Amino acid sequence: MKISIHVRCIVLLGLTAGVTFSEYDRRCLTAQKAVNYWLCFQSTWHFNQSSRTCERRCDGKGLFMSPDECDGLCRSVAVCDAPRPLSSCSKGTTRTVFYYDPKTRKCRRGQQCTYLGNNFPTMTECQETCIKRRQFQLIRNRCRMYPDHGRYCLLPNRHGSARFYYDPYHGRCYGFWYYGCGGNRNNFATIQDCLQRCARRGKVPAVDDVEAGTGVVFFK
Repeated sequence: MKISIHVRCIVLLGLTAGVTFSEYDRRCLTAQKAVNYWLCFQSTWHFNQSSRTCERRCDGKGLFMSPDECDGLCRSVAVCDAPRPLSSCSKGTTRTVFYYDPKTRKCRRGQQCTYLGNNFPTMTECQETCIKRRQFQLIRNRCRMYPDHGRYCLLPNRHGSARFYYDPYHGRCYGFWYYGCGGNRNNFATIQDCLQRCARRGKVPAVDDVEAGTGVVFFK
């Protein structure tokens, strides 16, 4: 009993000292590499420390079972726009936190009883994660997002509309069917726009070189 009380005190003191939450979960500190996802039958997730984002693995060796679990524990930039978790804090257990407000694009002070998700222990960590790092990654990570069909909404073509996504593993753009609503930003109207936005400078192939037209495979 004395040992458990002592451990709890250490954890609480550490949290109030403003240490990032990821330091308490060793799963956020592993040096795992992304695994090709094109035929993914079992999705798990791992935290990429370089990009500060949660990435999917298809070999079952990811340390998190869902992107939400990974984002919540490892402070991915994805938490910046996610709804803040609602919690029933007991009286006297709340502490000062700093959260990112996507409407004003600023970090604000608030009260919570957890540092999970969009609840940071310090203003600096909030700003570093959700303002500085997010501005850079909105551009960089667009081209590394997994292709997402979105969901059906009012489209005349039941298959959706033909769009293009960038495949960072092959350095090429491929076609896919977009259903009209949702999805993500790795979604371009033309193959030229896709290549210009995502291909490395000096290595943008001509349209003929990427076999536009019949060479593009639209997957369902």
